Amino acid sequence: MHFPRVVGPEPDRVLIAFVPGGAEPAFDDFAALAAEMGDDFDPNGERAQAIARSYASEFVDRPA
Repeated sequence: MHFPRVVGPEPDRVLIAFVPGGAEPAFDDFAALAAEMGDDFDPNGERAQAIARSYASEFVDRPA
């Protein structure tokens, strides 16, 4: 599990690399779902989890 966080007052960026490649289309799938659901988008919801599973991944709660 990875959980990047910003520890200063300025925004930051995260670079994600998939090696080997193949999971990149997940971002398009999540973006389409988020556009469809708007404010109702929930990464822990069944539809988002189904997308994650199709890419051998999952969303988990933030660490404490």
